[in-house]
Amino acid sequence: MFDSDHNSIFQSDLCQRLVVHSILLTFLVILLCTSLYPSSAFIVGLLSSACAALGTYEMGAMVRIKFPFSFTRYSALGSAIFIALTCLTARCKMYFPEHIDLLPWFFLFFWTIRLVFKSRHYKLGPIGSTGLALFCMLYVSVPIRLFLHILYGFVHTDTPFVGIWWAIFLIATTKSSDIFSYFFGKAFGKKRIAPVISPNKTVVGFIAGCCGSILVSLLFYSHLPKAFADQIAVPWILVALGTVLGVSGFFGDIIESTFKRDAQIKNSSDLESIGGMLDVLDSLLLSTPIVYAILLITQNGTFLG
Repeated sequence: MFDSDHNSIFQSDLCQRLVVHSILLTFLVILLCTSLYPSSAFIVGLLSSACAALGTYEMGAMVRIKFPFSFTRYSALGSAIFIALTCLTARCKMYFPEHIDLLPWFFLFFWTIRLVFKSRHYKLGPIGSTGLALFCMLYVSVPIRLFLHILYGFVHTDTPFVGIWWAIFLIATTKSSDIFSYFFGKAFGKKRIAPVISPNKTVVGFIAGCCGSILVSLLFYSHLPKAFADQIAVPWILVALGTVLGVSGFFGDIIESTFKRDAQIKNSSDLESIGGMLDVLDSLLLSTPIVYAILLITQNGTFLG
């Protein structure tokens, strides 16, 4: 039973989260559905780069609490350029020479080499500075890169919208797990799973999150477009994938919570009703590589990963 103060706080937090996330979700769905058009693709690239930069900056800020790390902005800028190049090569891959998708990796390599020389006179030195900067960039940027490849992985086929379908499926399934876990955990959760790392994570919330992702997977399966049937080689995999994404989303959240506890902060940033970019992306950072791997395995060579 909630006391009146706890109930009012919960209701206030609930309203804020519902309003903010509803607006963001509506905008995101519209953007993804139109992402094959050049103007929308430009916005996708811009927002993806911004998300990568913010996430990397927040990760660097946490590192800076523990170590004398001086390259937070440098890492954030590197992530932004890396993702911008990724979006360009993924969306327009058919217009470029073969292996153009290696361009972002070449950039990252030379960006890192430049950091080695820049960090010679800093306390951490080249090894410490370069290692931490690479971790901050790759932890956030690689999943975003894989998401863009999922989104634009079918542009060369007769059904380019398959990538959009998979991208929305990934976000909806993973985020439904977050939503179900949060609200059911708040309302009914008592037994904590990881009280030291993440005190708000409960057994009830975890189970509800998995059920929520499975439910959304079933909804997507029941509305599977007939034109996509040939592309999705194993349709029943959506239900199993819903379970896997529910679990992976939970552990993605736990991983970020571990970083925050080590840095002794509550949120990765101070964005109202969101917390920080990493707080938004945390579950997707682990679930995105799983969907990407599933597509590589099941799509019979039609997916350009």
